[in-house]
Amino acid sequence: MVNIHDFLPDIHLLNETARAESIDNERLLRLIKAGRVVIPQNPLRPHPPCAIGEGCRVKVNVNVGTSSNLCDPELEREKAGAAIKNGAHALMDLSTGGDLPAIRKIVLSSPVPVGTVPVYEAVRRAGSVQDVDADLLFNVIRDHCRDGVDFLTLHCGVNQDVLRSLREDPRRMGVVSRGGAFHVAMMAAREEENPLWKEFDYLCEILAENQVVVSLGDGMRPGCHEDASKEAKTVEYLNLGRLSRHAHKLGIPRMIEGPGHMPLEQVGYNVRMIKEITNHALEGLAKKELNLSAILGKSEEAKEKRLVPEVIEDFFLKAAPISGLSPKPLRQDAHIYRLGRVSRMLWALGERLEPSYGKLGREYKQITFDKELLNDNPTTEWVTPGHPLFEAVRCHTLQKTEDDLRSGAIFYDLHSQEPYRLDVYSAAVKDGQGKVVHRRLFVAQTNIDGSIVVRQPTIFLKLTASAQQSEYPEGSGLPESDALEQVLLDKAFQPFLEEIQAQRTKEIETIERHMEISLTELIARQNLVLGELTEKQQQGITSQPIAANIKQAGDRLDDLIERQERRREELQRERFLSISEVKNHGRAWVLPHPQRKDPGIAPMVENEEIERIAVQAVIAHEEARGWEVESVELDDRGFDLISRRPHAEDPKTFVEVRFIEVKGRAAVGEIALTTHEFDTAERLKDDYWLYVVFNCATNPEIYSIKNPAVLGWEPLVKIEHYHLEAEGILGASP
Repeated sequence: MVNIHDFLPDIHLLNETARAESIDNERLLRLIKAGRVVIPQNPLRPHPPCAIGEGCRVKVNVNVGTSSNLCDPELEREKAGAAIKNGAHALMDLSTGGDLPAIRKIVLSSPVPVGTVPVYEAVRRAGSVQDVDADLLFNVIRDHCRDGVDFLTLHCGVNQDVLRSLREDPRRMGVVSRGGAFHVAMMAAREEENPLWKEFDYLCEILAENQVVVSLGDGMRPGCHEDASKEAKTVEYLNLGRLSRHAHKLGIPRMIEGPGHMPLEQVGYNVRMIKEITNHALEGLAKKELNLSAILGKSEEAKEKRLVPEVIEDFFLKAAPISGLSPKPLRQDAHIYRLGRVSRMLWALGERLEPSYGKLGREYKQITFDKELLNDNPTTEWVTPGHPLFEAVRCHTLQKTEDDLRSGAIFYDLHSQEPYRLDVYSAAVKDGQGKVVHRRLFVAQTNIDGSIVVRQPTIFLKLTASAQQSEYPEGSGLPESDALEQVLLDKAFQPFLEEIQAQRTKEIETIERHMEISLTELIARQNLVLGELTEKQQQGITSQPIAANIKQAGDRLDDLIERQERRREELQRERFLSISEVKNHGRAWVLPHPQRKDPGIAPMVENEEIERIAVQAVIAHEEARGWEVESVELDDRGFDLISRRPHAEDPKTFVEVRFIEVKGRAAVGEIALTTHEFDTAERLKDDYWLYVVFNCATNPEIYSIKNPAVLGWEPLVKIEHYHLEAEGILGASP
């Protein structure tokens, strides 16, 4: 669950906002915690604060953007500048024509909060609204967040119930909201639920990770007076209220678009109705008063899980030659590369991937993998997962390496005394409708004694690929696929299924609750209509065709009841999940490193018993400090332990975290980090700690080092490790 503190402003921002709004600091903080005020401020794009909500000044949001008929990026720059000059507090980029990311970059250069409507770009990338799927839509949302957008207008409340209401209670003007119309068309064409409604929890995870505010869009605003009282608008209001309450539980700050396109006398009523349904639209995020330092622990853990530019860059540079690309660094340590023309071998693949990721360019002059570098290099192309170039290289690399994976490979493990075998599998979770809900990679390690251990795919990051032919065991007598799959089923697939089942159950319960409330309300209304007509018939009123109206009302009531039953059955099928599409991708043998006994390397080889003593000593040390420790030794994440410090007033909230790599030595000696451990240390910086335990054989002594990557490690290329003399450890530990 997202924590309120993920979105609380720091003290400097709070003070600055309070001064700008002429409001007391403590009151402003209370309003933010109560959800009555939001401050759209993407951490990637600092700008003067703009508070929106109760007790704040009225804010003016100006729409800018291109169309297919008029697309002039410089004109958008002028429009944004003119809007701000004339008092605009925020901008909305509604572009639909031209290079949308480039135009967005121009608008984002403005010193005010900027919002977007991601579905516009999703339709543009797909080529047609019918081809927009959930993956594409969420990729675009993620891209907008990573570009620095502060708030997103998302039409999450336009669901199948709204679509049915449109069919059963037609409007004179149809759907006039562009975003609403896109989602209606998507659902009708694909016969699927709106992914923003169905996967709202996943959407909230993206928003939380990037600290972006959601503006729940009004997709059913009427286009004329007659449509203002139609059913679809009310159904969407109810949906927005449920989403608002659910977002409250998840800790997501949000705004809700107010009513529009209706008679003036109905505006007040609709505003009151929306506020009542949504608890004043900006609903409470948390009740407890916790120290602001709780922000840190959550953000540190999110950072550890995030796919960082260094990882993306490393993969791309290694995979590029396989795809016929030759990125050349612009200058040393600049992390910007000249690329030039895209290899022809990627063209066809790019066309196949275009509906999901957009058009693959024929040439990219300069590319980077770090968005921060675009500030000084605005013409450089930002390549990241979801970018057509990155996805083309990724898919092409997989195609080219699949045969090698299937034929097998040899790796070396510096710390293993015996050879072992690794089998790579993937498995999918499908629901009762036959749809893939999730897919994941698994690795089964078979030891030479026949025992089987489930490992994470990241185990390969600690191994060294063999550059020569090596003798490896025949493997006769070792468990084969049936036995491996049985172990995977018990120890990996079943927990995987249970994890996804828990997520799906939560999702289905939410959808089911929303569906029952919505349809029960519609059925109750229709019963009232039918009752009123029947009463008129009994009173002998004949001013209208009562019998025909009663039949029509009865038919509609039957349809609503049938729809409710059908939806219940569908949700039951979606609730049922099973493991499917189990596939073996390849096999590798891992041998003891041939140089593990060399005099210069032997001291760095880990001793299993010594390492166990060291880990136990570190766990006891952390627990004695009042921290909670989780072992992730088998997850191959680049560290062994996660240690979290609980908040003094709320033990379930953690205010600080350490990612700890443990190294043990029997006496005092030099220490080695694997390339994976060293890269992880460089990435996590001050959150990464090296705990070295000397004298494990006698009286263990712990030396803790914060951000060990800054020490004078020397690379040992032949074993892909970094080593440091004992004096460096002793001198660095406080």
